[in-house]
Amino acid sequence: MSKTNKFNTEPYYIAYIDILGYKEIVKRGDEHLAETIDLFLTEAEQIARDNQKVCGCITDINEEIFIKAFADNIIICTKKYWDILFIMVGLLQYFMLKKGYYLRGALCHSNLYFGDKFIFGEGIILAHEIESKIAKYPRIILHSSYMKAVNDQKVVPFSLLASVAGMLPLYLNDFDGYMYVNYMYIAQFTQLTGYESSIEEMLMFHKEKIERSIKDCEAQCLQKDCMEKFLWCVQYHNRLCSEDGIPQCIIDIVNPDFRWLYNWHKDD
Repeated sequence: MSKTNKFNTEPYYIAYIDILGYKEIVKRGDEHLAETIDLFLTEAEQIARDNQKVCGCITDINEEIFIKAFADNIIICTKKYWDILFIMVGLLQYFMLKKGYYLRGALCHSNLYFGDKFIFGEGIILAHEIESKIAKYPRIILHSSYMKAVNDQKVVPFSLLASVAGMLPLYLNDFDGYMYVNYMYIAQFTQLTGYESSIEEMLMFHKEKIERSIKDCEAQCLQKDCMEKFLWCVQYHNRLCSEDGIPQCIIDIVNPDFRWLYNWHKDD
């Protein structure tokens, strides 16, 4: 008789997140990074849970969210609450950007063993491949496996998230056909984002953060792939400004401060 394998994998909703520029952050002696990650993981989970309670979506408040963070990777998993995970990831991306840290990653659904000592299974391979080969820019990709698993529950179609809370699309289609988490609108949707109370204030703050990062990138003569990431941020930001009718928040890369970025993109 064969023994039961305690390391059997199970289906999980998985978020696999990478902190961009982690090596440089650590090398420059940023002693607050670990504290920041810990704080925002806790805050994002609590706010996501609170919002789902208000919506009446949570029936088992003890459903566990599994988290592991190591080096530049953060893995967040849940067997059931895809919606908490989705909101949590968007909030984490927004909170980290407010401190100047950019994230990219993947949301998928696959089999995984998540233990105290290690993680393994097809899920971690799939999530890593999406994060490293598809995400590329500071975006968190929504994989088809995630949406299929949600739809298979036959409770709330995933497409509902495109228009939840009125006219706030919580995910967007990108230029290459992939869908990604619209973290700015998730932050506004929760209405628990700190200083900002309106989307215009949030976009102005977002603009300032991205512009500062672009200037830092130029000053440090960083590589081409770094420029590509910030150019994507500009395009994402300007898309929101255009869709919300807030032209005063648009980042103008033709202006003299960012001409280098515009010329690089035009000549590429």
